[in-house]
Amino acid sequence: MRKSRGVVLLMALVLVILICSSCTAGQKEEVTIAYQYGLAYIPIELVKDLRMLEEACGDKYEIKWTMLNSGQAVNEGLAAGSVDVAAIGVAPFITGVVRGVDYKIVSGLSSQPLELMTNKDGVNSLKDITSESKIAMGSLGSMQHILLAMACENELGDAHALDNMVMSLSHPDAANALMSGSIDFHVASPPYLYIEQETEGIHSVEAISKIWPQGNSFVVIAATSAFKDRCPEVFEYLYTAVAEAVEYVNTNKEEVAEMYCEEQGITKEQLLSYLNDPSCIYDCETHGVMDLAKFMTENGFTDEAELTEKDLYFSEAG
Repeated sequence: MRKSRGVVLLMALVLVILICSSCTAGQKEEVTIAYQYGLAYIPIELVKDLRMLEEACGDKYEIKWTMLNSGQAVNEGLAAGSVDVAAIGVAPFITGVVRGVDYKIVSGLSSQPLELMTNKDGVNSLKDITSESKIAMGSLGSMQHILLAMACENELGDAHALDNMVMSLSHPDAANALMSGSIDFHVASPPYLYIEQETEGIHSVEAISKIWPQGNSFVVIAATSAFKDRCPEVFEYLYTAVAEAVEYVNTNKEEVAEMYCEEQGITKEQLLSYLNDPSCIYDCETHGVMDLAKFMTENGFTDEAELTEKDLYFSEAG
């Protein structure tokens, strides 16, 4: 009787193990992709909204999307393993690599105009900015910060000349503060740059556009090495999906403007005019990345020896 009961228990245990194994085998592999808000990220939002990765990679993977508010937050997610793929500004990407985040560029995404905007009359160059001023931007180490530093080196001879005036403020809050007069300066990118340009009493200092050529990369797509190894099918299709989304944006601007005008807080006509701006570029190729890395190294924004393309790019990239 005991032997019979033991056999029954053993068989039940085997059945439970088989059921659990079956359940585990049926679980989807999660992939988390992070992006931020703004015109620079529209193609990756299109990949999300059209479910391009899900359609291509089948039921094996569950693609999760998260919108974060800064490159620093993206880097924290990548370092912690809670983010696998990210659309991220070139400068915070370089900072992440130097700080040990094991990720590399898969594709370019966009080049966007960027400029220092002010509501102060008589300020026409960086030399006109006084020490009591505050310059709002997303965060230290952001593309806005590093490109302002490049402009400072060009005009003032010191990349860090205005660092003490920098304050972290989200772009929507910074734009509202500039237009209301509660701050003096905002390093703005679209759509806020365009909105501020259209606002009476606000003008561009025209410092950054002098040193960062039109077409140089603003945002790239980067992925961790762990993701590449764990989800090879998604990794293989990622570049293709981004390329298809970029092509879609570039050839269907009116439809894209209709899709994303409400999210951007502007009219369809406004967004369409922004998308038609020659300096608002969507491109899978990268440009100027190594130049930016060299500047950051030479001016103490990274504490690493000069980076190489091997440090920053997957061999499969673009």
